[in-house]
Amino acid sequence: MGGVLGEQQHSGQSGADPGPQPVGHGRAGHSGQQNAERGTQGPTSLWIRCSGTNFCRFGSEEKLTLFARSGCDGIVRKLNERVAGVAVLLGVDLGGSSIRAVLTDENGRLLGQGRSAGGNLRSSVGDPAGNLKLATRGALLGAGLTGAEVTAVAIGAAGAAEARGFEVAQLLARGLHQAGVSRSPIVVPDTEIAYRAVAATGDGVLLLAGTGAIAVRHRRWVTAVRRDGLGWLLGDLGSGAWLGLAALRAVAADLDARGPRTTLTPALLARLDVTTESASDPRQGLIRAVDELRPAQFAALTPLLADHADDPVVSALFDQAAGLLWETVEALGLTADDELVLAGGLLAGGPVRERIETRRPGVRHAAHPVVGACALAATAADLTLDREALTAALR
Repeated sequence: MGGVLGEQQHSGQSGADPGPQPVGHGRAGHSGQQNAERGTQGPTSLWIRCSGTNFCRFGSEEKLTLFARSGCDGIVRKLNERVAGVAVLLGVDLGGSSIRAVLTDENGRLLGQGRSAGGNLRSSVGDPAGNLKLATRGALLGAGLTGAEVTAVAIGAAGAAEARGFEVAQLLARGLHQAGVSRSPIVVPDTEIAYRAVAATGDGVLLLAGTGAIAVRHRRWVTAVRRDGLGWLLGDLGSGAWLGLAALRAVAADLDARGPRTTLTPALLARLDVTTESASDPRQGLIRAVDELRPAQFAALTPLLADHADDPVVSALFDQAAGLLWETVEALGLTADDELVLAGGLLAGGPVRERIETRRPGVRHAAHPVVGACALAATAADLTLDREALTAALR
């Protein structure tokens, strides 16, 4: 969102210690002159002009003073805001590698956002509930709001299918409660919010490849049939975790003289801090380095592979990943008439996306699945979200 204030003012610090800070911060910017003039009743709020017609809301003189010390020479305006008349929608995209929480209203204005590490019970590092708390607090702090002001909450969660759905729902409710949000969330699989973020109709197909991989046919926006999404031990074929593990195996085969030489080997060993000194056996160092890795950490190796895309071994891995993903989506009975939406970091761009596009040119990618979560929260509040406006604000 152009002209929005930088991250410095969104630390959420005031006279009281706010506790651990989230990874990333909420953004309190509100585009457009009308944002500063929309309310005429209710408690007085402080807004600050940061550039052009962008205003940022601050909940107290204390926070404003702190921000002024950071070097902003903006114009302070006291404006009235009728909080009770504004629907504050919280949408959360909870993936294996990261969590993104966004606060918006039905007009798609970006009120605040926060990020943290992932929240998948199976694959993420750290405490999933604590990570959700940090992302949610980041969004609330950035917006200058409290959890009590949230109207509706929707979460798209990796791992929220039936196998562990109740456990995931309990975990997410705990994380929201710790962040001060008392509203009960609508919890759906992350695939449903990714599809809802950009799809033209409620009936169509999603192919998602991030840490995990899954293909889903939707009817009226709800999961009807799914293929894969079985977790890295049983499936997730072609996913980031699959690709990262395949790369580790290729490097191990190179070191063990069982497979072809690859330029990936020295780069990956360096990434994992495995010594290649003549006095040590790098194979043993590799074993130690990968012993405690989680699937999300396997997936984090994929950007390194992209740097070696011309290497024959790496190129073959990309071919295999794309082929496995396409086999999964074809298992749904995909036709030329089906709307197909891509999602997940592995399909945002790069070698795997390029190979998928040779099979379905011009396919759209849901760059911001959290928009779908916000749209679902709006539906729960009997509202319709302006998805295009929110998507533009998140770019």
